[in-house]
Amino acid sequence: MPDDCDELQTLRVLRDKRKLYDQQFSALVDEYYRIAPAIVSAIDHMPDRLARYRDIYERMVVPCVAMVKQNRENDAVQLYTDTVLELKRRYLGEA
Repeated sequence: MPDDCDELQTLRVLRDKRKLYDQQFSALVDEYYRIAPAIVSAIDHMPDRLARYRDIYERMVVPCVAMVKQNRENDAVQLYTDTVLELKRRYLGEA
């Protein structure tokens, strides 16, 4: 996806807005940026990597964007949080 696509722009606005006042969310985002390269590397080494990326897109990105646009920011943050923790467990073996 292009760097300026609607999905990424919408999620960046949520991230930047929420980080200003939610320290727990800010810490989660920082943790995600720390672990994301290892998660991507793990997925990239799997034969079904495209399906895995599509799954993340459909289960997290699309619903989060919809929630943000429906002014359901807390629901979007919860889904993001749950997904990051799931990816961490699944691909890095961390709890």
